[in-house]
Amino acid sequence: MTEGFTQSERFVLKTDGESYDDFYAKVYDRIHLPEDRTTTELSQILKITGADDNSVFLDVGTGTGETLRHLSESGAKCVGIEKSPAMVAQTATKTDAPVKQADVLEPMAFERASFTHILCLYQTIYEIANKPAFFTNCRYWLRGGGYLVIHLVNKERFNTVVPVGTPPLIDNPQKYTSKRIVRTEVDFGNFEYVAKYDICDGKCSTFVETFTDAATRNVRQNERKLFMESEQDILAMAGKCGFSQVGKVTVETDEHQAYYILS
Repeated sequence: MTEGFTQSERFVLKTDGESYDDFYAKVYDRIHLPEDRTTTELSQILKITGADDNSVFLDVGTGTGETLRHLSESGAKCVGIEKSPAMVAQTATKTDAPVKQADVLEPMAFERASFTHILCLYQTIYEIANKPAFFTNCRYWLRGGGYLVIHLVNKERFNTVVPVGTPPLIDNPQKYTSKRIVRTEVDFGNFEYVAKYDICDGKCSTFVETFTDAATRNVRQNERKLFMESEQDILAMAGKCGFSQVGKVTVETDEHQAYYILS
């Protein structure tokens, strides 16, 4: 049974980083289904970048640790960086791979030339406001000839249905409707879950999740800002920090999302 949440207040708002707390860490996998996508995305990325016994991976925004788990079980040397202590703790239930609790914008989080691969997947880059600083740090942490992989979307057209809301056997529900679906509703039994994207023309969009407890009808809401510059603008920022695109892998279930491989 999916764990419910306990709060005495009728309404609680969690914004940005504070939304990644103990409750959310425990329900995250049920909502975002990382195991379903991780094997495929890693195999596609590694077909282009390759990996050997000398490879060392950094997973940016480790979340609940699914990517680290897959890398570690394959025998790869890997490290995560994650701001949320709750997510770090949740990762520890899946893998012994180390996770540094820190902000990826801290230049001294890692030493120079520590990694051959840096992965920034599942829209993590859109929670980073200062992308030039992020790219500068990645350039410093990467070894010569190393790879930075970033997940980017066409914000006007990517599938805005949260993974748990995608019906079985349908890869992308947006294909079957004339109006973009930006709202996801799921009943988990102990609570009702609603997610909604508010995609704006400017740089800053929002993603709002609402949890309603089945017994008390108390409401918890997560509201996160997404800094969604265009794919071209983000790649231009990377270029100014010394990166060039060497590959691109389109997401199998959504042609409007891709992993850009930079070096």
